[in-house]
Amino acid sequence: MRKGKRVIKKIEEKIKRQVTFAKRKKSLIKKAYELSVLCDVHLGLIIFSHSNRLYDFCSNSTSMENLIMRYQKEKEGQTTAEHSFHSDQCSDCVKTKESMMREIENLKLNLQLYDGHGLNLLTYDELLSFELHLESSLQHARARKQQQQQTDQKLKGKEKGQGSSWEQLMWQAERQMMTCQRQKDPAPANEGGVPFLRWGTTHRRSSPP
Repeated sequence: MRKGKRVIKKIEEKIKRQVTFAKRKKSLIKKAYELSVLCDVHLGLIIFSHSNRLYDFCSNSTSMENLIMRYQKEKEGQTTAEHSFHSDQCSDCVKTKESMMREIENLKLNLQLYDGHGLNLLTYDELLSFELHLESSLQHARARKQQQQQTDQKLKGKEKGQGSSWEQLMWQAERQMMTCQRQKDPAPANEGGVPFLRWGTTHRRSSPP
């Protein structure tokens, strides 16, 4: 039968832990040797046991010292490359900051021109361009204002029409209620010969014969 998934955790029993270490260390060194021969790679393996005993393996084509020196050089090269990359990023940030500061200064100058300050420093072409820009902005603002007024008038007309139609509906409903009330409750005849007062008419008491 197939065994279930084994949980990887520390073996608490000391003797069992030592036996497992010996077996797996031997298998690991064997796999390292096979990898170095089959794939022709430079491989180094260093193991310190629980009792601080050293076990190592190195491929036949090199030595452990050469591998360690090569590893240190590669790490130093990566560190230098990362440092240069961060330096490039910092320089890009500085350039971006400077361009944004220049743009902010230009915006401030434009705002001062709109307030009427610094116009005497502009050339004729710059004054002409600024005037055209102001006229275009003014026309755009007037068009938006006119469009908003038309929209408000349409909304007011719709509200007025809805109000008048609502009043008519209420008046018709009231008239229908009055008609239904007259049909349900007709005026009874008076025993003394004196008719009751009706809508919009007056009746006098008739004299006895």
